[in-house]
Amino acid sequence: MRKFIPVLILLLNFNTLFSQIMPSTDENIPYLVTFSKSADKTWGDDDNIQIYFFTIPQDIKTPFFIRVYDPENAGKLDENRGGFNSKTKFSLYGGKGAHSSADAKKTDPKGNYNSGSLLHTKTFSNETTYDEKWFSFGPINPLEGELQPELNGYVFKLVVEGLEGDDGNLYRLSLSTSKDDNIKVEGGNIFTYEYCIRSSDKEFTVCHLYPFVSKGNYIH
Repeated sequence: MRKFIPVLILLLNFNTLFSQIMPSTDENIPYLVTFSKSADKTWGDDDNIQIYFFTIPQDIKTPFFIRVYDPENAGKLDENRGGFNSKTKFSLYGGKGAHSSADAKKTDPKGNYNSGSLLHTKTFSNETTYDEKWFSFGPINPLEGELQPELNGYVFKLVVEGLEGDDGNLYRLSLSTSKDDNIKVEGGNIFTYEYCIRSSDKEFTVCHLYPFVSKGNYIH
C-alpha cells in the first residue's frame, strides 16, 4: 500500500549544491502530494491544500523561475483511485501579505490563506503534456515578492489546491534561474509550514527531515 504522510513542522530550508528542489535528495522522500477534494482523508491529506514559500535574497535582481515536476493528474507517478478524474490548481502569489498574513502560515488553511497579489495560476487535469516533465512559472521579478527582513529577502507563495476528483497528484518543486533546467538561485530557499509527502514503497526506507526552528517556537 502506498503511504502519504502529513508532517507538521515549522520551517524547512532546502539549499542543495546545484539546485533547490523539494523534496531534496537528502530527505529520501520521493514526492510531495496533494489529493483532490473527494479523496478519502485517511490517505493523509486532510484539507487538500498545500502551501509552499520561496525566498529570494534582496541582492538578487535577475528574474527566476518556480518549476513543478509532473503537475498533471493522470501520469505514471500519480495515485489513481479508480480512473483519473481530478484537477489540481497551482497559484503563485507575491506582494503584501503573501507571507506575513497569519492565515497563510497556518497548518489548517482557512480564511485568507491565499493572501497577496496573484501573479500566475494554472490548473492541470489529465493531460499528458507534463507527465514526468517540468512546468515553469516565470520569469518572475524578485521585487514582486513580499519583503520579509526576518527571512532575509523577498517571499513568494505557491498554493496547491486539489479541486474536483479523488486522485492523488504527486509532484516536486524547484527554485531555479533557468526555465529549462534546475539551476540554483544563490541564497534562495523553499519552505513550508505543513509537509504532505509520499513515502517510499521500499520496506524499511528511512525519511530524513531537517526542520529549522526559529527562536521562541517549537515543534508539535
